Amino acid sequence: MSVDVEQVGQFLLLCHNCWGVPLRIVLTMVFLWKYLGPSCLATVATMLASTLVTTCVAHVCDKYQRRQMDSKDSRLRQTNEILNGIRVIKLNAWEPPFMERVKRTRSEELSAVKKYSILQSTFTFVWSATPHAAALASFGTFLMLSPANQ
Repeated sequence: MSVDVEQVGQFLLLCHNCWGVPLRIVLTMVFLWKYLGPSCLATVATMLASTLVTTCVAHVCDKYQRRQMDSKDSRLRQTNEILNGIRVIKLNAWEPPFMERVKRTRSEELSAVKKYSILQSTFTFVWSATPHAAALASFGTFLMLSPANQ
């Protein structure tokens, strides 16, 4: 029940973004157009490019996270199987083959975790660098198009 209350609270805090964010974007573009003219379209292009890149990276992240979760489930099933049959395994000295299976599954899991972490870092970098790149593109375009520089 407390999880539902928390989710409703989060929804109430964030639901205003449905109208607030588009309004902010439009107002920002109006003000940028007023001061920078057509150079503000470089900001739009940068934001669109950033959105495309982060969307692609997020899809690949999801794939690796699913792969990691599948490996984790497999490893936990194997570990549970070993723990449930520990007497038989010890009696027949089957520890090395079972340990090797778990190690193999664990290495697959760690590989997926590593790839996921690298992609997550890429996502965070692109997300953090986008505002700076948008400002640089907008003001750089303005300087290149200004009559004083021609």
